[in-house]
This record gives sequence, structure tokens and C-alpha cells, in this order.
Amino acid sequence: MDENHQPIPEARQPLLQRTLSEWKTLSLLGAPILIAQLAQMANGVIDTVMAGHASAEDLAAVGIGSSLWMPLFLMFMGLLQAMQPIISGYRGSGELDRIMPVTWQGLYIAAGAAVIMITLLTQVHPVLALLEMDSHTAGITQGYLNAFSWGVPALLLMTALRGLTDGLGHTQVIMAFSVLSTLLNLPLNYIFIYGKLGLPAMGGVGCGWATSLSNGVAAIALLIYLNRSTSYRRFHLIADWCRPHLADIGYILRIGVPIGFTIFVEASMFSV
Repeated sequence: MDENHQPIPEARQPLLQRTLSEWKTLSLLGAPILIAQLAQMANGVIDTVMAGHASAEDLAAVGIGSSLWMPLFLMFMGLLQAMQPIISGYRGSGELDRIMPVTWQGLYIAAGAAVIMITLLTQVHPVLALLEMDSHTAGITQGYLNAFSWGVPALLLMTALRGLTDGLGHTQVIMAFSVLSTLLNLPLNYIFIYGKLGLPAMGGVGCGWATSLSNGVAAIALLIYLNRSTSYRRFHLIADWCRPHLADIGYILRIGVPIGFTIFVEASMFSV
């Protein structure tokens, strides 16, 4: 195994040994991706479970709110997944100078996606009306989504930077910071939902603030890590800043939009 987690070919390697070697490589790369996915989805589950201990209305409101934001997030996550094979291809061909420009174009896409997602989540009144929710529960849902929206930029920032770390073969990086976000969400939920440390009890709305804060802390920690880690010494977000380039953005979108749309349709079926 080389420094990029790629198996080093051996002459006349038996089929079974070669297969086991490939499985080991897939496990090293894939297991952290799976854990990161579970950790990111766990926040919505944790919010719903903990809100249920506040009241039935909070449980219903947060459950519906999670069903609204999760398909949107998965759509944009799928869209930004196009960065991973692009960056991986540049790494494999030795074109390392092209990695940060693509990363910046992904960050611009993430910024645009954040604007769209925040706009949609803060204007869900028509959807709640179609669901015929009572005004009290609908108010909690909207409050939860309004609070959650403050953390959307951090969530999509981490998703875009995941294209960089996963594309370079370092899938354990996003796993670590996704788990950090989930671990922070648990105590923060307890504080905001039930009104601890002198704060007022916010119920289901507190779940949104807790998730936003945990996402923000994890995103800041990730930026600090990327700035100080020796593995990313030659990749600097600030020093390698690039202007928006429509051709590169279009290239990412051509690959990412079909992925994001497919995931959105699948996730929406479960949410509905």
C-alpha cells in the first residue's frame, strides 16, 4: 500500500491474494465514508428522538422538519460528490496544481446551494399548510428549520471540502469531523431543548440551534485542521484562492446534477 492508500502491484500475484488486497483497499477507503454518512444523518434522528421527550408536538414538528431538510441536503451533497472523482483524477495524473482551483469552484457551488437551501427551508409555510398541521406544531417546525438554516453554510462547506479530502484518499478526515458534529449535537440538544445553563427551554426549536452550532464548530475545526495538517501543506484555501470559472463550475454540475437529482428523488420517496 502506498502513501495514497493504493495497492502496489506485484508480479504474478495470485487472483485470491489480489482480490483480498482490493477488498482491503475498498474497506480502508469506504468504511470512513459510511461512518461519515451515518454521522451526518444521525443529527436528524437525534433531534427527533430528543424532541419527543419534550412533547408530542415537538416530536411531530422536528420529525417533519427533518423530513424536509434531509432530501435537500442529500441532493446538494450528491451534486458536490462530483468533486471527488475529478480531484482523484488530477491526483492520479500528477496534476496537483489543478486540485485547488476545482476545490474553489466547488465552494462557490456550495455557497449557491446554501442560499437556495436556506430560502426553501425558511419558506415552508405552503408545505405545512398542505399537510394540514395545526398552527402550534407548524410554528415549531418553522422555528426548527429557521434555526437549522443558520448551520446550512457550515454543513455545505464541509460537504464541499469533503471533495478535496476524499479525492485525495483521506476519507477518514470528514469521518472524524462528522462524528465530532454528532457528539456535540447530543449535549447541545439537551441544553437548548430543556433550558439548561440558564437558557430558556426551546423544545423542538432548540434542536435546530443545537444542530447549527455543532455543524459550525465542526466546520471551523475542519478548516483549522486543513490549514495546519502536514498532509495538506501544499493545498491552501486562502493562498490558492481562485475566481469563479464558469467552465469549471459547469463541468462539476454536468457530473453532479444527475447524482444529486437521483438521490433527491430516492430520499423524497422515504420522506413523503
